[in-house]
Amino acid sequence: MFTAARLKLTGFYILLLALVIGGFSLFLFRYTAQHIHDSIEEDTPPTAAQQRSADRAVDGLQNTLVTSDILIIVLASGFAYVLAGRTLEPIKRSHKAQMQFGANASHELRTPLAVMKMENEVFLRQAGTSLEASSLARSNIEEIDRMAGMVEELLLLARSSGDMSLKLTRVDVSAVLQRVVGKLKGSAVAKGLTLVFEGPAQAYTKGNEQLLDQLCTNLLQNAIAHTDAGGITASILVQKKIHITITDTGSGISKEDLPHLTTPFYKTASGKRLNGVGLGLSIAQEIVHRHGGGLSFASEVGKGTEARVTLASFS
Repeated sequence: MFTAARLKLTGFYILLLALVIGGFSLFLFRYTAQHIHDSIEEDTPPTAAQQRSADRAVDGLQNTLVTSDILIIVLASGFAYVLAGRTLEPIKRSHKAQMQFGANASHELRTPLAVMKMENEVFLRQAGTSLEASSLARSNIEEIDRMAGMVEELLLLARSSGDMSLKLTRVDVSAVLQRVVGKLKGSAVAKGLTLVFEGPAQAYTKGNEQLLDQLCTNLLQNAIAHTDAGGITASILVQKKIHITITDTGSGISKEDLPHLTTPFYKTASGKRLNGVGLGLSIAQEIVHRHGGGLSFASEVGKGTEARVTLASFS
């Protein structure tokens, strides 16, 4: 993430320097060339020899300025790269500290949440527990499970956003998506929805199979969560690149909210979260980014949403 940002910032610095140097060189060239021509035309019309001499001087000046500008820009590129790194260093440290805090907090919360869930389950198994108390314990367990899911997503987001290198292998994305469809089909059927896969038997990319599984899981879970009737289609199309599309017939998302779909913990004006507990699609975007791919969404209120993932094909 920061490598790409550093290169972009370096490019911006070089472009800015090139504009300044180019502008100054152009001004210097025009002023000097005009001065040369004026100097030979002060008294009498210039001879052919004088004109050729002036033209050679102007051409020499032009070549000198161009060569000097290129040399300065090349030498300054290294300095611009170093400067970009120093500029981004505080942001990088802050981001790393934020991710580390999220990972540490998530890890520390696992144990107390597990203990709380176990205590509520033990309470439910006790004889003589009233109906009201049982209902409250079950509600507590549901909330604990929701919190545990959020903790796991925070931990995964911290890991996927880190600077650690991914272990990349040849992965059959089609097999991964079919496996996730099979895993989540029960959740879709429980809501009265259809969940189908369409695409080739094989589609290979270079990536991390565990993260790609998580990517497909997050996209499909989000589609199931926001679809009350109809169904979800998970499809793959290979055309130079691998195109994964998750299409649902859900409630859809407004144009105002669509750009914020992958923003962590984003809520609409009505207070509704578009992104499950708020992290699923953020994690999906980070996974796609780590694989050098693209993630986009198209939606229409009342008709449904389409998530589109693009990955490099690897034969």
